[in-house]
Amino acid sequence: MAKRFSEEEWARIFAHLEGRETTFGLPVHRPDSVILASFNIRKLGAKRRSVGAWRLMQRFGQRCDLLAVQEVQDNVIGLRRLRWLLNGGPAEHVNAIVPHPSSSSEDHNSFRLVASDITGSFPGRRPSPERLAFLYRHGTVHRSEIASDITYDRSAVNEILYELREDFRTSFERHTDKLARFKSGQRKTKPALKMPHFVSFMRQPHCVSFRIPGRLGSLPYELLVVNAHLLYGSQSERQMEFQALIAWLIERAQEIDRLYHKNFLLMGDLNLNFKSVDGRREVLINLLKGLNRGSLEGTGTCINFPFLDVHPDHETVFRSNARLNQTFDQIALLSHDDRLPVPSLNDRAGQDPVNAFDYGVFNFVELFRQALGAPVLNTLDRQQRKAFFARFEHDLSDHMPIWIRLSKPGFDEPLN
Repeated sequence: MAKRFSEEEWARIFAHLEGRETTFGLPVHRPDSVILASFNIRKLGAKRRSVGAWRLMQRFGQRCDLLAVQEVQDNVIGLRRLRWLLNGGPAEHVNAIVPHPSSSSEDHNSFRLVASDITGSFPGRRPSPERLAFLYRHGTVHRSEIASDITYDRSAVNEILYELREDFRTSFERHTDKLARFKSGQRKTKPALKMPHFVSFMRQPHCVSFRIPGRLGSLPYELLVVNAHLLYGSQSERQMEFQALIAWLIERAQEIDRLYHKNFLLMGDLNLNFKSVDGRREVLINLLKGLNRGSLEGTGTCINFPFLDVHPDHETVFRSNARLNQTFDQIALLSHDDRLPVPSLNDRAGQDPVNAFDYGVFNFVELFRQALGAPVLNTLDRQQRKAFFARFEHDLSDHMPIWIRLSKPGFDEPLN
């Protein structure tokens, strides 16, 4: 097992964080706004984590009002421990306690929990089943009635398989050839079966409806919040899953008369691969922004992916993976409510004292580097970087949490 940070090193980390929280992207919790966040916590289940890792999760989570969590394991004890911490439990005892399944606290600041059942599994095979979960401060964010997975109609899938059968046959034949070469020793790695067209999500996205009330007399924000952990595989298959999810959201957004909540909030690890950063990001930005001028135009709907834009306080787009070279994690709004931020506001995020809209990443990697006196990461060789990341990628996570801030309804308007 990789060597984790020692207690003394964690003490240095928290000492260095003190007074510098916003420098590293920790959001400030304010009474006039809400923090909506997403965090892929690597294999959050029954395994023990260091007290320091739990304390850092607690430090971030208590600043949030709604936290979407990905990579929750079948065993939910880790998720319940996180809720226990957010409700004020001491981190020093977290690995020993077994929290009660339900939360009876009615305190305004206490957190409640809702999670999906496992997804990404198959009877007789359990490669990597996961849950998708939300923790929410129930005095600030109210859960409403809807909770569901996102699935596609089987009859439509059957038609796709039939109509495009030649594409699938070609793909299967290529896989058979690669598999034969693997078994004969001509190929070193076992090939993954690549699908030529979208059929189903690797892990079904999970959605739950929430309301965010504001000042008395102001209509609440009503949001169907989609928590997604999309495929980590070939670039083409990642793109297919992402496009399928966006297509579902757009289809639903256009069904205005039948919608339960007219605004959608997409949160999660979308595994968007920006290794060729500028080129791929520009293509995606043009695609998504083009929707506002195309299929969404005239519907009263606007789609906004703020993390695809450069924040006004930064020189490049945020990186959300621990290795600081990808923006896998995203938060996006697909809204009919003109009080919610549109793309043109992204270049003023965090700048307007009246409109509280902002977004960011809690960059704990840079925190660790500075606190422990490590060299700038791009000066390290491959083995040195690997050793550094190994000390926290499994204990804490290989993703960093991301967040957006919204004014509570009515708080961006002057009082009469």
